[in-house]
Amino acid sequence: MKTHLKVIGVVSQLVFLMVCCEPAFASVPDPSIDINHRWAEKAFAEDATSPLPFSFVYGGKPSSELVSSWQRRVVQTYLDKNRIRRTLILTDPETKLEIRDVATLYTDTAGVDWMIHITNHGKTDSPILEKFRAVDVTLAANTKDAPVLHSLYGCYPPDSGEIFRVINGWLPVDVPLPEGKRVEYKGVGGKATWAHSSIFNVESGGRGVITAVGWIGQWLGVVEHVKNKGVRIQAGMENMHLKLRPGETIRTPRIIQLYWHGKEADAYNSFRRMMFAHILPRLNGKLFHPPIAYAGTHLFSDDPNFNPHKLEHINKYTTEANAMKHLHAIADLEFEYFWMDAFFTRNGFSSGQGNYDFPVDKVTPDPVRFPNGLKPLADAVLKQDKKFIVWYEPERVAWNTVIWNKYPHFHDRLGLFNMGLPEAREFMTKYLDAVIKEYKLGCLRIDCCINPLPSWQEVDKKDPNRVGMAEIRYVEGWYRMLDDIIQKNPGTFIDNCAGGGTRLEIEMCARSIPLWRTDAVIYPINAGDLNGTAIRNQVITAGLSRYIPFTTGGSSGSSPYHFRSGISGGGITFNQDVRPEGYPREQLKQAIAELKRIRKYFLGDFYTLTKVTVDPKDWCITQYHRPVEKDGMIMAFRRHEAAESTMKCRPHGIDPKLNYEVKSYTDYKLSDSRRMSGAELQSLELKIDKMPGSVLVEYKAL
Repeated sequence: MKTHLKVIGVVSQLVFLMVCCEPAFASVPDPSIDINHRWAEKAFAEDATSPLPFSFVYGGKPSSELVSSWQRRVVQTYLDKNRIRRTLILTDPETKLEIRDVATLYTDTAGVDWMIHITNHGKTDSPILEKFRAVDVTLAANTKDAPVLHSLYGCYPPDSGEIFRVINGWLPVDVPLPEGKRVEYKGVGGKATWAHSSIFNVESGGRGVITAVGWIGQWLGVVEHVKNKGVRIQAGMENMHLKLRPGETIRTPRIIQLYWHGKEADAYNSFRRMMFAHILPRLNGKLFHPPIAYAGTHLFSDDPNFNPHKLEHINKYTTEANAMKHLHAIADLEFEYFWMDAFFTRNGFSSGQGNYDFPVDKVTPDPVRFPNGLKPLADAVLKQDKKFIVWYEPERVAWNTVIWNKYPHFHDRLGLFNMGLPEAREFMTKYLDAVIKEYKLGCLRIDCCINPLPSWQEVDKKDPNRVGMAEIRYVEGWYRMLDDIIQKNPGTFIDNCAGGGTRLEIEMCARSIPLWRTDAVIYPINAGDLNGTAIRNQVITAGLSRYIPFTTGGSSGSSPYHFRSGISGGGITFNQDVRPEGYPREQLKQAIAELKRIRKYFLGDFYTLTKVTVDPKDWCITQYHRPVEKDGMIMAFRRHEAAESTMKCRPHGIDPKLNYEVKSYTDYKLSDSRRMSGAELQSLELKIDKMPGSVLVEYKAL
């Protein structure tokens, strides 16, 4: 019996109850919701003639030649008023291999979210399973104009030079797709978003599909305009050639697709609404903004010989005494979190990674530089009514550390901690849980500066018929560890740093907030290059905000131009020494107060009002608009070599029939307030006299 979806009336008008800072979408009409439901009904159907949204090769034969003879059924349940669970189950009657594609459809936002589980229910090893593409769909191509692939560079784009000097990380890139054009994206070294974003958008003739791949490891995405057939989109693990043993189950990368008609910018905002409503992590069940965090303790020292470009200096001068000085210096500033980074560990960074054991405050902190452990600092942070962020790198085990010597079966010869080994994962889960409780952490900062792919490949060589299994078990174990930590500590969130933003994929976005989205800001911050830091942050925010509403990265400077450049998602990671006499503390206080005032807008729709470039001669203008509240803000940046002092822009979401109250802030104090018609606001001229300089415009319908 065929199972149908029940899409009742105008789905986008369903009441969507939110809590805390969560945005309301109840009165935001979104035709993409119905489009996605209709697509899902065809993709996850019992009808054997309906093409699958995924593909694979099994026993040397492509799935297109196999599945017509397989048993096929669909099970549908309603998880709650906003989510429908639709499961497509395929079973090979001969080998008893079962493929279970579990899809979630949202009724309050657009998007179809699925994950595939594969189980061998047979009594013998399965035939070889390979080339499993967790998504394999074709988008009809427009006959007039060539389709376009809208994507982002990753954290460190190919051929962009040394990572600490990269300037174009997360830059939007548009690639035309004439017939025959093929584009490949994939992880680098087992890091998902090192070179390319794992979220991308294919557009053809005013319609398209956004595809997000959830996998921290070595994924492969292919977009190809096939002659006379359309644009084929495929994604999955790059390396899989394995047989499943009896009773064995694996999972594939998670896929989210969002089909859309209309304007490209509206597609991104449909995706953002889905992220807000269903993907982003919660604290005690509530959506939360990235923090306003002070992260300068390891970058600055009173010693005149201190050189922040030298790792040995950072290790040497990261001490309890120095950290306490920084904490004391921010006592009267309204930072929400205080940040202790990598360099507190026994033997320093990176030779100290792996000094993890119990009791946590006796084993991990360096006994010379932190003779009392981190507990006194943690207590002092809480006494200031702030929350504590502490850094750990659970996946790397340096030679001659505690784990290397005491738990040799937990790691390999390359120093990779084996998250695929349940015993090892459970140890690390207990350790990090103990860390959170020992220091009452507000945020557990997790980094990964080791590339896991070589370790997985070493295991693959041992059995050519099990290629990919080590990676699968590792990835499954990694997500399981994070889930267990979150469940045990619902009031603590996890920061996602992996040598910068090399794991900004959808599964990590569901479990963590990236507070450090690139290491490319390290050099300009250490060099005192405020303008270079600002441009990098403007570009990254403009790119990532299409898909990931909440991120922050290293920033520096208290002026309106520099501080606003570092804001993203309503938070900031601030890296500047506020201790020196004469530091503009009042200006910084005003900056933080402004950020708290405008935080609400980051829950709205996002638009770029200028082309996003890395050129210091250009302006960068972005807009956040709340359609329900009929208000928003425009943040404009005139860069340090931009000759033009005025720039016209066309804000989105403005009703020309309404009147608006419009307030402008060139500094942190109100510089202009006036009433404008919607028609006037739709063609707004901005003026910035300073170079570099910034203006913040807030508007609200009357």
